[in-house]
Amino acid sequence: MQRKNGVHDLNKQSNARKTLIARNFSLAATTYDMYSTQQTRHGTFLIEALLKIIPLLKTSALNMTSASHVTAKTEPTIKTISNYEENNASPSMKTSYGLDIGCGTGYLTKRLSEALTQRGLINELLGIDIATSMIDYARKYHRNDDGTIEYRVGDIEDLGDYPLKLPAWWQSLAAKTSGGYDLIFSNAALHWVNDLPNVIKKLKQILSKTGVLALALYLDGTYQELDRAQRIVRSPSLDNESDLNDDRLIIKLPRSDEVKNTLIQAGFKIFYEQRLTDALKFDNFRAFHRYQHYTGTRNDQLRKVFRTKTDLLTFIKTLENSSSDPFKQFQLTMNVGFFIAGHQV
Repeated sequence: MQRKNGVHDLNKQSNARKTLIARNFSLAATTYDMYSTQQTRHGTFLIEALLKIIPLLKTSALNMTSASHVTAKTEPTIKTISNYEENNASPSMKTSYGLDIGCGTGYLTKRLSEALTQRGLINELLGIDIATSMIDYARKYHRNDDGTIEYRVGDIEDLGDYPLKLPAWWQSLAAKTSGGYDLIFSNAALHWVNDLPNVIKKLKQILSKTGVLALALYLDGTYQELDRAQRIVRSPSLDNESDLNDDRLIIKLPRSDEVKNTLIQAGFKIFYEQRLTDALKFDNFRAFHRYQHYTGTRNDQLRKVFRTKTDLLTFIKTLENSSSDPFKQFQLTMNVGFFIAGHQV
């Protein structure tokens, strides 16, 4: 009975967290595109990588020999793909149906659709997101008149064993995609899920045998400055390291090697892997708080972690003084992992 209650409590917490995430992103639907410069840049980076990889998959095969690390101070672009060698073990790419998980406002979904349909690589693209207002915004401002994009409110974690157990929002699409999606794309979304390894397994189930999976997600070390400032302040409510881990200001993010191993264990072959280190800069904490509000990434942990106003103000001061920037701006690190993969052959 105790085990059942524990699982029930965990599911309840996970559902509450997901509801909060959906609410925050819905509230940011009309402002997200304006303030999500880095997220858009990272998504563009992934699209560029995908457009480089797909022709190579169609004509030959790729085996990644090494992963490279990129430090991005300016607009990241892919200038060369030098970390691959040809072999005879990769699937070909013949795309018809695509899926964008965590499509948000649809801005990148539309750009992805245009890039792929113009090259004859995809016919239709489905964008899903858990935030209802984001989907409403996407349908209004980032749709295609030719009907090549469809937007649905949906959570990838609701998907059962494909194609046997499908949520209601997916049932009408099951027939034409019974062979799986030829492209699954996700930018700045999968680090929000409750169980990433389980989601990766589901993605393999719904990816066609010759399909390609393209992911960009935030990795461990993102917003590390928040953790560092929190450790310095050491709120009285945090008596030991375990308390600090329980009440972290940021969600627990995976390491790059963890994502890679999860993909491999699920049966994926990785064709492309990149890590990019980016940074957000703010004049003060108020500007950072505004950014979080307008992008839907606002932190609801502040009041829980810092029980007193003194602790909170000390934390803010510590954070604002953490940078040696001559313009007195403080920065927050963003570690982004890019992965392009397909089925093992």
